[in-house]
Amino acid sequence: MPAPAAPSTGDVGLREKAREWLGFFERHRRRVADDEIPTLLSDVEEYDSLLQRFCGRELRGAEMLEIGFGVQAERMAILHAAGARAVGVDIEVPMFDFRPRTLREVQRRNGFERLVKSAGRHLLFDRAAKRRLEAAIAEKYPGSQFGYGKLVIGDAADLDLPDASLDLVTSEDVFEHMTPDSISRAVAKIHRWLRPGAVALIRPNIYTGISGGHLREWSVNAVRDRPEEPRESAPWDHLRGAHFRPNTFLNELTRADYRTAFTDAGFEILEERPRYPELGASLMTPEIRAELSQWPDEELFSNQTLFVLRPAASAG
Repeated sequence: MPAPAAPSTGDVGLREKAREWLGFFERHRRRVADDEIPTLLSDVEEYDSLLQRFCGRELRGAEMLEIGFGVQAERMAILHAAGARAVGVDIEVPMFDFRPRTLREVQRRNGFERLVKSAGRHLLFDRAAKRRLEAAIAEKYPGSQFGYGKLVIGDAADLDLPDASLDLVTSEDVFEHMTPDSISRAVAKIHRWLRPGAVALIRPNIYTGISGGHLREWSVNAVRDRPEEPRESAPWDHLRGAHFRPNTFLNELTRADYRTAFTDAGFEILEERPRYPELGASLMTPEIRAELSQWPDEELFSNQTLFVLRPAASAG
């Protein structure tokens, strides 16, 4: 199951690409109104709380790695302000400026389609989004200096870090875009990188959930905030014939598959929970439930599901 060089683009027809491109820009337009920065700040607060709960230490000063820092590295900026010693890795080059050198590097590493999307997003939305992020960070962490920590471009499975060097590893909405082989290699390395008693917080968007097909109209926010909004595709279309395909690579792993991958790699699962329990339940009809009878509720109502992991040898 080879993933494309840029997993945010997929091998789909022109109709699907056009449909997803419209959704892509609509999503970023909505982000201006919805303001997702409080969610990002809340994620970092959650990391701090879980690190104190399971490891007895604060996020400030923690040596950590974020797998998949994303197109704007927003969490990396918040982690930096919170005092974490953070390294971020992502397979795609972010576009923080519009210099020719940056454009060439984005095209070389991410591909032409991703270059066009990133350029459009940067010109229309990114600069205003960065100003809002800087203001939110200054309010939340007075006296902090804005920065992103250390950003590395590449596959997390190919990253080379010293053994027992990290207090925390995090990842949000990334593992579903990795091949099973890459996940296997990455989690084996995470097991080595974590210090005794340290934890990994891995939150993939589970394929079997209503948002797992990664169609823009069934995103977590769209289902949560606009469940009755008219849509072109049906709920759980990706499990019911896949009449529409997302413009991204997906490994199609289930919640049970991730559980197996983590335990097989030697991790104890300390906690496992979806961000929004019962997401999509209001759209589940008896007819859909009968059609999806092979899937238990924990799969169908999964979404961004957090796995709190600790190497089993250091458990207790």
